[in-house]
Amino acid sequence: MSGLVLSELERLAALEEAERTFPMNEEEFRAFYELTSRPVWVYLTRMTGDSRLADDLLQEAYYRLLRTKATFESEDHRRNYLYRIATNLVHDQRRRPRADREPLVDAERQPAPDSLTGSESRAARRIDLARAMARMKPRERSWPTRTAARTKRSPRCSVSRPRA
Repeated sequence: MSGLVLSELERLAALEEAERTFPMNEEEFRAFYELTSRPVWVYLTRMTGDSRLADDLLQEAYYRLLRTKATFESEDHRRNYLYRIATNLVHDQRRRPRADREPLVDAERQPAPDSLTGSESRAARRIDLARAMARMKPRERSWPTRTAARTKRSPRCSVSRPRA
């Protein structure tokens, strides 16, 4: 049991190692965090489409930044490195298989198309569209509305029939 007790010299060595591990002291980190946390959170929220996931990824990004052994030339370099970490975390998150995903087509739950009436068919298509849109990334979801807005602004062109 006496082998588990640390001497004062071992405690000081562990403390020095911990201080060398972090590239910033607490005041520098607070200032850096205050300056960068909101923009990085907004970036992560836009990338993921989920504010709770963005909170988790933000915390992980700062943790990884503090644990890095890299040296930074300037605050801009440190900030860019933080954004790179955040981007990589989002990419890692997207690569992970998700247990809550359901298959796009579930033949057991959906009735055959021939058995639906007109209004039921429209309702089923709306539900399918809503499910598909929910699975899309925020940028992909905005594509149909951007396309519709562009076509409304552009003059309508019609193809005329050739004269005989």
